[in-house]
Amino acid sequence: EGAQLSKEVLTVSLINQTLHLSVLFAKKSIGMLGMAKNRDALISETRNDAISFYEDYIHLKSLVNSIETHPVNLRHASVILRRLLIENLLQKISSPRLGRVALHTIDNNPIYIEARRDTLISFVSGGASIHGIYIAAGMVNKGPAPLTIKDYHPEKFILLNLESFKKQRVIFTSEEWITREQIIKFVANVDHGVHAGKIREKWEERLSRFRHELSVNLETSTEGVPLTALSWKFGEAAENISFERYDPARINGVLIEILATIHFFISSPDILRLIEMIEKEVRD
Repeated sequence: EGAQLSKEVLTVSLINQTLHLSVLFAKKSIGMLGMAKNRDALISETRNDAISFYEDYIHLKSLVNSIETHPVNLRHASVILRRLLIENLLQKISSPRLGRVALHTIDNNPIYIEARRDTLISFVSGGASIHGIYIAAGMVNKGPAPLTIKDYHPEKFILLNLESFKKQRVIFTSEEWITREQIIKFVANVDHGVHAGKIREKWEERLSRFRHELSVNLETSTEGVPLTALSWKFGEAAENISFERYDPARINGVLIEILATIHFFISSPDILRLIEMIEKEVRD
């Protein structure tokens, strides 16, 4: 009888466990169904934002692919970057479609290590073509010879989540680092992207000086051939630096990073996948 009782108890235990698991699976199925409905609702709610993002992507891509680059286009593009990255519209669009996004960028970690050795005077991360010439890793260092930085290559890329991409340090000037987020805010809010605002922060003052220190512009040789020229007037006070003439094609050091941000943004694998999803969504 004891053995029979044990068998019955065991059988009942298994039956109860099966029932319990069935309830769990049922609850899980209902939860997944609810999540799917919520995801569909969010996709529907963000449809107009997604279409706007798609159009912004096409516009930004055209800027990167253009042979001639003009500062007015980059200032206007800073507004798009502010909306998508700083105001987090990109994450709002991506969440129900792709989830969290990662963006690729140059690996500047070896540069940060070098900067702690007090060898750098000025640095711009770069990573984009300006007037047909790819510019990356512009650097001025102390001492008579160029630095050789271990494990650094301007075409060695890493993936960063959205917040880390915004916080990446990309300009070194006046012994301080400037982040990508600060650059976007500066161009959009101070440097005539959206507003011609007043400089209020120390980092804004540093970026304002950096605009006048570094520039890339188009010049013409004596044979009439267009040439890309780099000018880097470091170590001088901003009020002592003046350009000889107005040049609508001159790209200053801050705008170099706006263009580089656009380049990394539009070529990141997650952004390409998101664009494919939106294209399919619009077709369907």
